[in-house]
Amino acid sequence: MKNGERVNWRFTTELKVEMDEVERIREEINKIFEEDKDLEQEDSYALIHDADFANRTAVLIVSCFTKTDTHEDYFRIRDAMLLKLRKLIDATKKSNPLP
Repeated sequence: MKNGERVNWRFTTELKVEMDEVERIREEINKIFEEDKDLEQEDSYALIHDADFANRTAVLIVSCFTKTDTHEDYFRIRDAMLLKLRKLIDATKKSNPLP
């Protein structure tokens, strides 16, 4: 059943990344936002939430607004985005593992 009161559902996740990789990863995430037609690009973002300077890591918050108001589409969009983020982080860890 469609819920007309809910529009542009949001999902948020956190990613732990190496400080040296923050800007590159944010750029890659922004490219994903631009290419994904199911997301509201203007309202989706990746921001530094927390930093652990001793371990040279940062936690990025990635927040995405979908262009749907149905559960089925929301979960499909969310799952696809989470898989894209996982591939991005896995590729980063292979080239530059966290301590």
